[in-house]
Amino acid sequence: MDCFDLADQNEFALSDFNDEVNEVEQGTTIEDLVEMMATNDDRDVFADECTKNNIENDLPHADSEGEVNEVVDAVLDNGLDDYQSGDDSGCNLDETDNEAANEACYRFERNSGGFEFAADGENIVLKPGQLFKDVDEFRKVVKVYAIKNAFRLERVKNEKSRVTLRRYGITCCNQRLYRARNKALELLGQDHKASYTKLFRRGFFGGCRQFIGIDGCFLKGPYKGVLLSAVSVDANYGIYPLAVCVVENENTESWVYFLEKLYEQIGCNYGEGLCFMSDRQKGILNALDKVFPHALKRYCCRHIYANFKEKFPGVLLKKPFWQACRSANVSDFRRHMAELNEISPAGHDWLMQIPVVCWAKHCFPAHTKSNHVTNNMSESFNNWIKNYRGMSILRMLEEIRRKLMTLIHTRQQEVLAWQDELPPVVRRRVTREKEAARSLTMIFGHNQTFEVMEDMSKRTVVDLLGKHCDCNEWDISGLPCKHAICCIDAMRFNVNDYVHPLLKKISFQNTYSHQLYPVPDESKWPLLLHNNLQPPIISRCAGRPQTKRKKELG
Repeated sequence: MDCFDLADQNEFALSDFNDEVNEVEQGTTIEDLVEMMATNDDRDVFADECTKNNIENDLPHADSEGEVNEVVDAVLDNGLDDYQSGDDSGCNLDETDNEAANEACYRFERNSGGFEFAADGENIVLKPGQLFKDVDEFRKVVKVYAIKNAFRLERVKNEKSRVTLRRYGITCCNQRLYRARNKALELLGQDHKASYTKLFRRGFFGGCRQFIGIDGCFLKGPYKGVLLSAVSVDANYGIYPLAVCVVENENTESWVYFLEKLYEQIGCNYGEGLCFMSDRQKGILNALDKVFPHALKRYCCRHIYANFKEKFPGVLLKKPFWQACRSANVSDFRRHMAELNEISPAGHDWLMQIPVVCWAKHCFPAHTKSNHVTNNMSESFNNWIKNYRGMSILRMLEEIRRKLMTLIHTRQQEVLAWQDELPPVVRRRVTREKEAARSLTMIFGHNQTFEVMEDMSKRTVVDLLGKHCDCNEWDISGLPCKHAICCIDAMRFNVNDYVHPLLKKISFQNTYSHQLYPVPDESKWPLLLHNNLQPPIISRCAGRPQTKRKKELG
């Protein structure tokens, strides 16, 4: 059974070629067939018209039905600087036009070792790695190939990321296909086992705000493993990766090792002043207590709510929970928790058993200038590198390093074009608060203190000299709230002067003032005497290995 599986960003597929096969005479050349098909639009066998993107064949692998799939993961580095760490939206990618995407994809495929398709006289030979200029060329070549060889092709899968075609009349066992795939991987230098002997320590170091999200994600290669990461937030609310580490399992021992290496770079006084956001995994908490005992801890509210709704299901509990954890002052927090208590007293008691200072926003320290209640920045990083998690360990880390080099350089150049003192995301948030401040009224007090009224029953006190507001949003986030902006506008002051320095252009420039040094290819690496690092022992489970993450219910 032969299959051709080609990736593209649009859906297209091939159907039967029986009619064409019957009509072709012996000795017909490829050029005649291509011309014949170009003039016969009614016999176009593609199901959908697709954008003219580049198509790349990769290595075959076997599935349960014994099909050989040629899958492409064309990774574009456009928009690396647009992964945001916001709690609500996660990360957003800027859209590029088709022409730029096609050009970038073509460059990527050529750099990745592909070669342009060329017919050998009247013969067509399809090989892994062949590149086609556009979909039309691919369409004509596959048609001619099927007609010249007089066989029938049938569509098996028609997805956005790949197309699978099956040729009738050939069968092959799954084990033989699997051995062929591994042989191809070995020939192309992507053998997973050999890559472990080349691995030494890889790290990515840096820093910005004193707020760090730590998390782990599973790898998808034959030896599995977990990629641990530490991510911070820059002045433009973008993710800033600090370090990564590959371990066998996510446990206390592996987290202690990772955090000890991180402590060597950014730690002092046992982590005093640092704040770590995590998903409350037991190994993380134990390791933080050992390596960063004086550091502050935050728990991801999304993970807390996932555990909460398993014990206390109900739609009515969702709103008061999120309102409580996002309340910036204690009075609002108590009001929303009282609402939750009326619905489910047991749920209220369960939440209060978790240290409130670790998940309630009103308890967050002001010096971090971060109001995140979820660990979305770590989730964004995991999504950012998802295309590399199935590669061999050395290639994966090299791809991440190159991606980081591109990220730092892109942001380094981006800030040079900024005319504003505030980064773009900060400016948008300030503008949003200005719009909300239009409906407020204020009364002048003494020495730049004000009383701001939203309605007759809700009043807030603002102190511009102390940069403090009773709502506590300004203190936690570092951005003036709507109450503060109402007073700033009334005094005709510049709102930029009341934004914390960690959220200004100068901090963004300092964060990306350095660059990772380029690394030559492996042949130029220094020769060191060491014991080869061996991969972990593979433990196989019954059934097909799981490659996709299980989604949370609800």
